[in-house]
Amino acid sequence: AGRRLGSSLPGLCRRLRLGFHRGSFLSTPVDVVKSRIQNSHARSTAWLMPSIVRIARDEGMAALYRGLVPKLLRLGFGGGLLLWVYDHAHRQLGDRRHGPPVV
Repeated sequence: AGRRLGSSLPGLCRRLRLGFHRGSFLSTPVDVVKSRIQNSHARSTAWLMPSIVRIARDEGMAALYRGLVPKLLRLGFGGGLLLWVYDHAHRQLGDRRHGPPVV
């Protein structure tokens, strides 16, 4: 009596939400700093954390999340799906030690 792929729909939804939020909210400040360094005409050797602190101090925390909505619309679903596929494949491949995978 193995699990079927369709029976993991609640797990899929949970993984989609988790990947959607983690991937987007954690990487957006890094993307803001990266974009500012790339668009700067001055030669900058600014590192990530000092740049994040400076932007948050000078412009507020909201400045670190500029472009979040388009990023959520573009990448959120894909990140969640990737996390779910990885988790599902990891479980299936891990079960091979105890017999054939159940689909």
